[in-house]
Amino acid sequence: VHLIQALDQLLAMRRPGRKDIVARVIRSYLCETTKQLESLNAMLAAGELAGVARVAHTLKSSCATIGATALARVLAEVESSARQGGEDLASLIPLVHAESSRAGEALERFLLQVCEPVSAP
Repeated sequence: VHLIQALDQLLAMRRPGRKDIVARVIRSYLCETTKQLESLNAMLAAGELAGVARVAHTLKSSCATIGATALARVLAEVESSARQGGEDLASLIPLVHAESSRAGEALERFLLQVCEPVSAP
């Protein structure tokens, strides 16, 4: 529901004759989220908990902005866990990937249904 509300707000920003801002925002989010998740996995594998917390914090903010609130909530837990020693990270990371997939699929469907095709940023 939050994702749809956020996307509706983006749709309200569209202007005739201009590149589709909604598609650009979504594509940018998808691209950056993929990069950030790779970074999160690398930091976790290296045992760099401060890096895990930093990446989780960054991702949390962008997810909240786009309306992926379930993913933002899990990332808040990852951030907190990493700051407190990382005991729960093994159980939280699969949730991050599952929620990220759900949000990504929803955004891709939205792009196909609502947005004009535009090239990636």
